Amino acid sequence: MGDTAGTNRRIFQEKTGLTQSTVQAQNISLRGLSVDGIADYQDEDGDDVDVTGTPDGSTPYKMSEFHGYSQSFSTNFTGYTTNSGGKANITRYRTNLTSSTAVMSDGTFTITVESARGTNAGLRIIWGSSSVSTGWTSVTITHSAGAPNQGSSYTVNRSAMSTSVISGQYSHQLLNNHTDFYLSGDNSAGNITFND
Repeated sequence: MGDTAGTNRRIFQEKTGLTQSTVQAQNISLRGLSVDGIADYQDEDGDDVDVTGTPDGSTPYKMSEFHGYSQSFSTNFTGYTTNSGGKANITRYRTNLTSSTAVMSDGTFTITVESARGTNAGLRIIWGSSSVSTGWTSVTITHSAGAPNQGSSYTVNRSAMSTSVISGQYSHQLLNNHTDFYLSGDNSAGNITFND
């Protein structure tokens, strides 16, 4: 008989980016790890936690299905335009994310995504943490609606982005680049995926 508990822990770590000791995880469920909408584990308070993502959500929920599996964060977005005011009267194209909690290989982060800041067109990812996540290699934005980007898809490599602190917020950003990502304002919608 193999090390079932050890394999379960390794699957848990790959999918959540966490170790059991980091979150005091208990009652890790192979079915939960395999099926979205079912708790993957319980935290130290006994609350159910479900992390989206699965290689195969069908029975029999075998450990072997996770061989070679790599977890990535993906969420849908809708765009809206906001004006920061002030002298510059800066317009920002921002996103409402279906899920803003990104589970990366280096931890769990809360993120905000902007497509433009002032006159600098491009992509800015703000990490709600004391550091930025480097647990991904690229991010892909696919537009499902909103001219002129309807149906288009853009991938930006993390290595092409700079890491900086703006107003106390840690972020990755790629500015002055109109070809990679430019959210077209109020009517935009689509999907954002962070790739391993």
